[in-house]
Amino acid sequence: GRDDRRPRRLGGAALAPQLSNHLIKLHGWRTAYQVMGLSWGAVVAVICLLMLRGERDRPLAAANPLPRVELTGYTVLDGIRSAHFIKIVASIFISNLFNYFFSFHLLPIMDWAGIAHDTGVDILSSLGLSMIAGTMIYGLIGDRITPRVLTAVLVSIPTLTCVLLLYPTGSALERLAAVSMFGLSAGAQMASYMNLSTRYY
Repeated sequence: GRDDRRPRRLGGAALAPQLSNHLIKLHGWRTAYQVMGLSWGAVVAVICLLMLRGERDRPLAAANPLPRVELTGYTVLDGIRSAHFIKIVASIFISNLFNYFFSFHLLPIMDWAGIAHDTGVDILSSLGLSMIAGTMIYGLIGDRITPRVLTAVLVSIPTLTCVLLLYPTGSALERLAAVSMFGLSAGAQMASYMNLSTRYY
């Protein structure tokens, strides 16, 4: 039923699939939502309190301000109106929207394909690692390939992931390959968009 699908969706959307899956098994999806939200919120709050500093925390910087530099180039209005800006923003919005909803449904897709639920959670747990790997790999090749070409390739790779997931198989390794391919692409996309933006602004 509808309630039976919610735990799977939470497991697919959470940043820590293993933890969310464990909480769901022990306490149900309602408690899992609360624990995951409060735990990550607490981590962010501690980081903000300990690591973020404002101007009030830097009296020396206020006493010795840096010399003012006149900026040149595009104004904000010129940038917003430019065709390059509109195309880049539209591309970022569409690709991020797809990546979010696709990752949200990866676990249910594997469940429906016949992969054991716990195995699907293990595969989904590799997504974060593959995204980190994608970002690092982009750092190695990003300045060696034309940004427009590389970005186009990266946003096209999830198409192959969809094809692999549609292929009827019960092999966990093939599903892992498909998810890893998506993770590599998603991890490199934001770095690629940043690089692409600097070429036009």
